[in-house]
Amino acid sequence: MNCGYFTCVNCKKYIDAGYRWAYWLLENPGIIYKGERISTEQVLNAEKYWQPPSEESYPWLVKQILPAVHKFISEHQQHCLLYLDEDDFAREGSIYCDFQEIETECDRS
Repeated sequence: MNCGYFTCVNCKKYIDAGYRWAYWLLENPGIIYKGERISTEQVLNAEKYWQPPSEESYPWLVKQILPAVHKFISEHQQHCLLYLDEDDFAREGSIYCDFQEIETECDRS
């Protein structure tokens, strides 16, 4: 599954990490791992993730997702931040079932 979310355990909130973009630029190279705590420093320093080349940049990613994710990580960097899959929130009996999603109002067209 490619629907990853940055999750603040302290505040019980989570945000879309950028769909496949997060997978290819953060998860696949081993900067983050599903189900594990993230290093905010490594994520914030992952230049390729934050600065997509023009041929890869989609308006929903550049204008909505990435700024919202950067704000979320910056505001919660002193908290316990995890990288989770959408299944972690939907699974019956999940400890994350009452977490609130931060909406980014994106249109993935």
